[in-house]
Amino acid sequence: METIEIPPRQKTIRFSIKADVQSYKEVLTVDDLWFRYGQPWVLNDISLRMYRGEKTALVGINGAGKTTFTRLISQELTPQKGRLVLGQRVHTGYYAQHQIDVLNLEKTIYEEVASTAALSFQPKLRDILGLFQFSNDDVQKRIGVLSGGEKARVSLAKILLSPSNFLIMDEPTNHLDAASRASLEKALMEYDGTLLLISHDRYFLDKLVNRVIEIKDGKLKEYNGSYSHYLEKREAETAATAAEIVPSGKSDKKPVSGGSQRKTKEQKQQEAAARQKISKERKRLSEIIKNAETQMEVLTEQKDSLEQQLADPQTYSQTELFLQLQKEYDTVLKMLPEVEAAWENAHLKLEELLSNLPA
Repeated sequence: METIEIPPRQKTIRFSIKADVQSYKEVLTVDDLWFRYGQPWVLNDISLRMYRGEKTALVGINGAGKTTFTRLISQELTPQKGRLVLGQRVHTGYYAQHQIDVLNLEKTIYEEVASTAALSFQPKLRDILGLFQFSNDDVQKRIGVLSGGEKARVSLAKILLSPSNFLIMDEPTNHLDAASRASLEKALMEYDGTLLLISHDRYFLDKLVNRVIEIKDGKLKEYNGSYSHYLEKREAETAATAAEIVPSGKSDKKPVSGGSQRKTKEQKQQEAAARQKISKERKRLSEIIKNAETQMEVLTEQKDSLEQQLADPQTYSQTELFLQLQKEYDTVLKMLPEVEAAWENAHLKLEELLSNLPA
C-alpha cells in the first residue's frame, strides 16, 4: 500500500501587534513630490497626508509606481522635487520581497528575528515563529540554507515583531498557508499603529483597510472607505464616463464650400463605423469586467470557507479531507490573482478607450 504522510496537527496561534511607542498624530506628510529613475516621471506633483491609526491600501496596475512610493516613504529613495516628511516618533517597518537580501545569512532564524524583536515579544518568540511555519528545531536553521519563500517569511516575522509604529507591507500574504494568513489578518486588524498595504488579495484588504489610495498616471487619488467601496466607486466613475458617449449619426458641421456631397456621406459612414467599433469594444470590455467580478466574488467566498475549515484543528485528524481542502485552497489562490489581473487589465483598456475618444 502507498504510504500517506499524515500532516502535522497545526496549532492556532493568536498574537497581537502593539506599537511600543505611539507616534504623533501626523505620520506622513508629502507635498508636491516628483520622482523619476530616468524618463518619464514615475510620480509627479503628488501630495498626501497620513495619520496615526489609519489602515490604507495602496493600489494600481503593475508598474504604476506603488513600490517606488513605498521605497520613498521608507527613505530608500530620495525625491527629485518636493518633500516627504515622517512625523515625530514615527518608526517605520518596511516589508517587501527584496528585504530578504539584507538578512544575515550566518544567523539562525531565531537569532535573526530576536535581534530586532520588541521586548514584549521575546518571551513567546518561539510560539510566534510557529505562525510563520518555523517550529521545533527549524528555528535553529541558518538563514543561508533557507529557500526564497522561507527567507521572505523570516523578513515578515522581523517586521511584525519589531517596535515599528508605521508598517509598510508589500504583498505580506505571499508564502503563508491558510492558518498563518488568518492569524496575520487578525493581528493586523488589532494593530494600533499605522498601516500601508499593497496586496492583490481583495478579501484580505477588505477586512483591514478604511482608506484606499490609487496610483494612476503618476498621480494619487484617494477613496475613503473599504476596498469594496473603492471598487464600487471606480466602477461608477467608469460607467459615468461611458454614459457621456452618445452615439449619433448626425453632424452639426456643414459641408465645406467646394466639397462634394459624396465626400460628406463617406465621412459620415466612416464616423458611424468608428462609433460602432468603439461601442462594440466597450461592450466587450464591460462584459469581461462583469464576469471577472462575479468570478472574484465566488472565489473569495470559496477562499473564506476553505480558510475556516483549514483553521479548524479537527480537519488535521482527517488526512484525506485535509489533503483535498489544501488542494482546493491552492487552486483558489492561483486563480484569484489571474482573475483580478484580467479585471484590472479590462478596466485599464476601457479607461484608455474612453480617454482617447475625440471631443
